Amino acid sequence: MECKPELVSSEPPEFPSVDGPFISVRLCWPPSRERVRKLNTPEEEHNALEDYIGDNGFRLEDVSAIVPLSKRQYDVAVHERVLAKFQSVTSHLKVQPFSEYDSLSINHGEGPAAAIAVEKYEAELQKGVIPGTKEWFEAQISMYKTYGSSHATPQISLSEIDDDATPTVKLLH
Repeated sequence: MECKPELVSSEPPEFPSVDGPFISVRLCWPPSRERVRKLNTPEEEHNALEDYIGDNGFRLEDVSAIVPLSKRQYDVAVHERVLAKFQSVTSHLKVQPFSEYDSLSINHGEGPAAAIAVEKYEAELQKGVIPGTKEWFEAQISMYKTYGSSHATPQISLSEIDDDATPTVKLLH
């Protein structure tokens, strides 16, 4: 009997395609008790969040994307069929975007925070996303662009003010 060697592919494994609809949930990670573990880099934080999600029984088909927005804040794509369970498991981590507890908008303002989110989502799309999640990414980008344009931060240009004129207000985008 002849033994043939098994062929090993040098191709990277492909992600399975996932089907939505996905709902966006913003999380603040890690919680205070997890910071004791000394998650020193954004990659360590991200990996710990992935582990936490997996350890709580969620699979790739359930939580198909994690988008790092800023230090300790992530938007997560959660399949609507597991949303109630996910919200129960992560209720202590959930942050309402643009609320008083959203450090991204507190630190940057609502308009700039939306612009930062757009940049992060677009960067993830450039790197490549799991098949089936592109529509979620595009919907999130559209939503943040719309929110950002309606919450642009007005600024007064002092160089354009003279004693007899009305100050000019410019909207930042």
